[in-house]
Amino acid sequence: MDREILPIILIFVFLLLVGLVIYLNNTSRINDTLRQKVWNDVLQIKKMLDTKNPLIYRDIIVRLDALLGKSLRLYYNNSESCGTNLKQARDLFDRDEYNKIWKAHKLRNIVVHENKEITSLEIEESYDIISLAIKKLLYEK
Repeated sequence: MDREILPIILIFVFLLLVGLVIYLNNTSRINDTLRQKVWNDVLQIKKMLDTKNPLIYRDIIVRLDALLGKSLRLYYNNSESCGTNLKQARDLFDRDEYNKIWKAHKLRNIVVHENKEITSLEIEESYDIISLAIKKLLYEK
């Protein structure tokens, strides 16, 4: 009787492990509350764009880049910099999107380190691509 029970127990344990692996792969890696907070922040920045105030553009690009960095850290569950995680994220975006995301990230660096002025076109393009990237990171597997 013991020889008959052992294979049944082993099969049961195996099925439980397979079920657990499937469950963990299908659950979101990002906490829903954090996801919603980040996305709400992105939407708040959109309202700032509507002011058409060049003095606010600097703040917008810094905030957008910070949210991109946070989204990448949530996606990869690490504490790396935005640039480091962007290098890792190459396969998450098509080539054109990826290059535009890098361009927006570099714009932020130029604004912060070289005190560059941003045009309305630059900030709108940056918002569009960074918000798209954040949405993909937060809501797509």
